[in-house]
Amino acid sequence: MKKIDLFTKLKYRLCAKYPDYDFELKPNALIMNSKDYATVHCINVPILRYEKETDKMILSFPELSKYNYASSQVKEYITPSIDTYRLDYYNVNENHIDYIVENLFSEVIQKQVTKYESMKKDFE
Repeated sequence: MKKIDLFTKLKYRLCAKYPDYDFELKPNALIMNSKDYATVHCINVPILRYEKETDKMILSFPELSKYNYASSQVKEYITPSIDTYRLDYYNVNENHIDYIVENLFSEVIQKQVTKYESMKKDFE
């Protein structure tokens, strides 16, 4: 799959699945923002980035963070997770895109990658 195709398809499907958020396509990134600042705040979360030097895509997932202030109000923010995953975009198909969209907030993919990496270490 071409880089622009992956960006466009992922954006289209994310917009359809998560209408509360705005997905902005930049030249080398797909950014997630909140449409309504009265609800959960969203700090520009890069969902997908392209690294020109390595010709790889970097996939990251949003995570919900809660902040307590002195006024004892708890505010929720969607922030980028620390974990990022390399994505071989040439081999991505429609099912992969659907799977990413479905599990964007669930941490299922992160757990699968962690499990795979630990199994890989056991066989080295």
